[in-house]
Amino acid sequence: MKWWNDYWLNEGFTTLFEYQGVDQYIPEWRMMEQFIIDKTQPALALDALACSHPISANVTDPSEIDAIFDTISLNKGTAVLYMLANFLHKENLENGLNDYLISYKYQNAEMKDLWNVLSKNTNQTLDVKVVMDTWTNQMGFPLVTLKRENNTIVATQKRFLVTVEKGNNTHHALPPSGYDYKWHIPLTYFSNNDSEVKYVWMNMTETKFEVGDIKWIKANVNQTGFYRVMYDDDIWASLIKVLKTNHKVFSAADRASLIDDAFSLSRAGVLNVSVALELSLYLNNERDYAPWAAAIEHLKSWARRLSESLAYKSFLKYLIETLDTNLVKPEDVKLVLEVVAANPEGRLLAWRHLKAYWPTMHSLYGNSTMLMGNLISAVTAHLSTPYDFYEVSTYFNGMDVGSASRALEQSLEIIQLNINWVSQNEEEVNNWLRKNLK
Repeated sequence: MKWWNDYWLNEGFTTLFEYQGVDQYIPEWRMMEQFIIDKTQPALALDALACSHPISANVTDPSEIDAIFDTISLNKGTAVLYMLANFLHKENLENGLNDYLISYKYQNAEMKDLWNVLSKNTNQTLDVKVVMDTWTNQMGFPLVTLKRENNTIVATQKRFLVTVEKGNNTHHALPPSGYDYKWHIPLTYFSNNDSEVKYVWMNMTETKFEVGDIKWIKANVNQTGFYRVMYDDDIWASLIKVLKTNHKVFSAADRASLIDDAFSLSRAGVLNVSVALELSLYLNNERDYAPWAAAIEHLKSWARRLSESLAYKSFLKYLIETLDTNLVKPEDVKLVLEVVAANPEGRLLAWRHLKAYWPTMHSLYGNSTMLMGNLISAVTAHLSTPYDFYEVSTYFNGMDVGSASRALEQSLEIIQLNINWVSQNEEEVNNWLRKNLK
């Protein structure tokens, strides 16, 4: 490129082809589902803030170059190119890129040069520059709201913001945009009556389209578009019903996008949180990576925010897939407890959990397996008080732990070593810190 303001194109195509190349070669890895988790959804989360910036940055000084290496420029950049690749279609994109590389070999080029070449390869049926300028030269992205009126869908757009003001109404506080925060949106959708994906262009306006007598409609198919979708109450209810009845009606990417949209919309105060929770109930039947990755990211955020609230204990109870062997493989239970025990706040919780469910774990693993010893070691490795030693030794006193007996002896010795180290060094450490911390 001629200058750094178009740097995002280099990185964007590099990243996109990294995923698409592997997806082409090893389709069973389902890389484009991982793409929306790794790139699209993190970029949407950041670009929803009022302090975002366009992906095409105005670089006037070398000192500003570092600032363009961020999630917005890189992740949003590649997500927008993924959207472009989908609405251009594979043949037009490939021919256009070949044409572009040949036309500008041994030269520098600008972003508009690429858009013009791509337009030429659609036989000028699409002005790529006009479309892409709304995505590259203004910050943020649209929230597309779908409302059903009999057999017609009315689609409207406005900038999506996660804001401290209720109702997502901070348009007046935003810096001016030459496009008034409107976009050329390649709206994709399908319904229970459709056998293939359908396209409707929202050219910086609202739009209406006929859908017939449908039971449900899902927009932004496979989350290929860089926008969020809000549905009216009836459509949300119908989508949730399908997810609970037969979630495989939607692709894993579509399920991940429904989760990401629902939780993000509730975060912004646009959607009632009970809708997001109701949607999450279907996860009991979910076995794919992308939907769970999206759900866990949001549920962890909820847990952090609710930590001092009345709902916290009930929320944790709702979340905690650890002794059900249909959901968590037996060999992974140790990993769960180990991670909890490594956190100072979870140390005693892990030990109490081990005690409370020891008979269950014993029947699960039996005496003859090393997993029982691994469980003891994982949960007790961080204990370091005389009372901890008393608790562990007393609990297992006289108990037949089978092949875990050596691990138990080692654990008790490690606890004693921890106790000794603390008693011998605690005062010295404290004195040194008081002296050296100014």
